[in-house]
Amino acid sequence: MYYTLKSLYNNSPIVAFNIIDDKVLLLNNQYRFLVFDTKNYDVLYQKEISTSFESRHAYDTSMSISNTQELLLTQVKSLKSHLIKFTDKLSNVATVSLHKGDISCSTFSHNAKMLTIGGEDGKAYIYSVEDKEVLRTFPRRPDYVSHISFSQDDKFISIHYFDNSNIIYSFDKGTIVHEYKSDNVVAKALFPKTNNASINITKDTKIFKYDFKEEKNIELDFSIDEWPSAILHLNEDFVILGTRSKYLYILDVSKQIIIAKLDLENIGVTSLFIDKEKLYINFIDGELRILDMANALEEFELSLKLKKFKEATQLLQKNIFLAIHPSARKYDEDWKDVLLKAKKSLAANEKKTAEDMVKPFLFDPKKEEQFLFCLGNVQDYKLLLNHIESRRYIDALVLVDEKDYLRQTKEYEALNKHFIKRIHDAKFLFAKNTPEFIVKAKALLAGYSRIPSKKVLVNNLLIRYEVFNFANRFVEKRDFRSYFLIVDQNIFLREEEIYNRMLMIGNQTLAKLYEQEQNANYVKALEIVEYLKDFIPFKEKLEKVSLLITKKQQLIKNIKNANIQELYTAVQEDENLATLPAFIEFHNIFLELREEAHTFAKEGDSLNVFKTLSKYIEIEYVAHLLAQEFKVSYLNELKNNRQGEVADTIDWEKSLQQYTHYFGMDDEILELVKEFDVGVSFPDGASEATDGYISKELLRSVIVHS
Repeated sequence: MYYTLKSLYNNSPIVAFNIIDDKVLLLNNQYRFLVFDTKNYDVLYQKEISTSFESRHAYDTSMSISNTQELLLTQVKSLKSHLIKFTDKLSNVATVSLHKGDISCSTFSHNAKMLTIGGEDGKAYIYSVEDKEVLRTFPRRPDYVSHISFSQDDKFISIHYFDNSNIIYSFDKGTIVHEYKSDNVVAKALFPKTNNASINITKDTKIFKYDFKEEKNIELDFSIDEWPSAILHLNEDFVILGTRSKYLYILDVSKQIIIAKLDLENIGVTSLFIDKEKLYINFIDGELRILDMANALEEFELSLKLKKFKEATQLLQKNIFLAIHPSARKYDEDWKDVLLKAKKSLAANEKKTAEDMVKPFLFDPKKEEQFLFCLGNVQDYKLLLNHIESRRYIDALVLVDEKDYLRQTKEYEALNKHFIKRIHDAKFLFAKNTPEFIVKAKALLAGYSRIPSKKVLVNNLLIRYEVFNFANRFVEKRDFRSYFLIVDQNIFLREEEIYNRMLMIGNQTLAKLYEQEQNANYVKALEIVEYLKDFIPFKEKLEKVSLLITKKQQLIKNIKNANIQELYTAVQEDENLATLPAFIEFHNIFLELREEAHTFAKEGDSLNVFKTLSKYIEIEYVAHLLAQEFKVSYLNELKNNRQGEVADTIDWEKSLQQYTHYFGMDDEILELVKEFDVGVSFPDGASEATDGYISKELLRSVIVHS
C-alpha cells in the first residue's frame, strides 16, 4: 500500500532530523552527525561528535535540529547542553545551562529564531537562538516535560507534562492563554493551521482536541492500539501517526476515520518528516525509509477526472497516500449519486451490480458503513419505492417517519415536494373561503394527518386556515416583521415550508452581512442590518454584529486619533478586534519599537528601554511583552554593574529585591546571584517566578545606590 524509494541504514536510532535545501541532517543516539543530499543520497559530511557520551534512549526527544542548521546537543546526566551551528563543519556557538536535571525534550520554532527546552526538573524555557538568552521561563511543574510543539506560524506553543497538565503559550500576548488537564500524559501534539485548537495524543492512545474557544477537551473517535511515538500534520484534515509497533496510521481528523493502518514490517518509528512529496520514516534500529507519496499521482488524477474510480482505487491500493491528495475529494463529491444508484440496484434485486458500483469507494470506512446499512435495510427501501409506484404517498411518508434514514433518499425529496404542493393548493382553496372550496381543500388533505411528522401542520391548517392566510399575506406584502410575529404566536406555522424559505433568505442575507463586515464595508453592512431587523429570529445575531461594527468603527477612530489606551483596552475586552487590519498595522508600530527596545535591553540600558516603550507602559494588553524586555534589561543591568568602581556604590540587596518584586525569585536571578560576590544570597531551593509587574509601574533602572 506504499511505494518505497529508498532505505538507508544508520548504526543506531536517529534522534534528531531535518531537511534543509536538499540536504538531510541527522544525529543518532550515539552522537554521530551525518549530512547527505536528497537526490543521490551521497554523504556530504559526517562526524562522531563524541565516543565517550552515554547513548541516548532510542526514542529520545531532547535533541533537535533547526531549519537554519542549528543543533541542540544534550548529554545524559549533564546540566549543560550545547547549541551547535553547522555550515561546512560543526561549531559550538553557545552553552545552555538552564535545568537542574536532564533535558527531556526540545524543539526549534519553524523560523528557527526560538528554541524551547523542557526538562526532567519540570521546567521549560523559551530561548533566543540569535541573542543566546532566555526569553521566557515557565513555572516548575511537579513532573517532567513530556512534549513541546510550535504552531505552524510560530504564534503559539504547547507544553505538556507528565503530571497530565498542559499549557498553551501565545507569543503575541507574551503569556499563557490556556491551561488544561488530560486523562493521561500527552505524548504528541500539534496545532491545526487555524490555531483554534491543540490536537493531542496520549500515551494510552487516546486522541482528543482541546478547543480554544470552548476551553474544553473534545475526544476524537479513533481506535488506536499502539503507543504513539511520532506525529506529522499534512493539512487541516490529515495526520500521520507513527507508533512504537510496526504500524503507521493515516488519520482523517475532520471525519474521524482511519484512512489506513500500514504494516511497515519494522518496529519503532522515532520520527516522521515530509519534503517534496516524500515521507521520511526513522526507526529505532537506525533505518531511514523514504516513501514516494506521489507515486502514480498523474494516473490517479486522470482516472478520477474521467470517473474511472475502479482504476483510481487500484492505484490507491498500491499507494494509499494518494487518498490524502486534494484530488481524492472526487470520491466524496460523487459518492451520493453512486450510493443512490446502488440503492436502486439493490431494490431491483441486483445486489452484485450494487456491490460492483460501490466497491471502489469502500476504502473509506464511513462509506463502507453507509453501504452496509443500505444493504441491511434494502427491504425498507423496496417498500418505499413500491408505495411511490402505487401512488400510496401517505403510506410512503408514514414509512419514512418510521425509518428516519429514508429521509436521505431522493425519493423522500420528491415525496416532500409533493406534500408541500398539497399544502400550497389547500391554502389557495381555503383562501377562497366558500363552502365549496373549503370542502375541496379538506379533501386534498384527507389522510395526511396520520403522518406523525406532518400531523401538527395538517390539523392546524384544517382548523385554523385563516391564520395561514394571514401569514401568507404578510409574506406577499413583504411585511416580514408581522410574518415572524404571527409565527411566534402560532408555533405550528414553523412546520410550513414557507417558514424554512424565510429562514434560508435570512441566512443568505446574514452571510452577505458577515462578508461586508469582514471586508470593512461598514456602511453597507449596517444597511443589511437595517433590512434584517424585521427577521425576528436573527435578532440576537444582528445585535452582536452591530455591536462589533460599532466597536470596529470606534477602534478605527481611536487609531486615527492615536488614542492608544482606549484602543488597546477595546481589543483587550474583545479579541475579535485584534484581527482588524487597521489594528494589526497600528500594533506593528509597537512591535517595531519593541525590537528597537530589545537592542537596549541586551545592553542593560533600562532607561532607553523605558523611553522607547514609554507610550505603552500602562497598556495592559502588551504588559507581558513589555515585561519580557524589561526583564532582559534588568538582568543585564545587574550583570554590567557587578564589577568596577560603581559596584561599591550599589545596594545589592535592595537592587535584587527590586527585581524579585517584579519577576520573583526566578531561575535567572538565582543563577545571577550565584555568580555575584556581593554578600547577598537567597534561600536554598528558592525558585518561584511571579508576574508582579502586572500591578507595578516598570522602572527606568533596577539599580538602587547606597
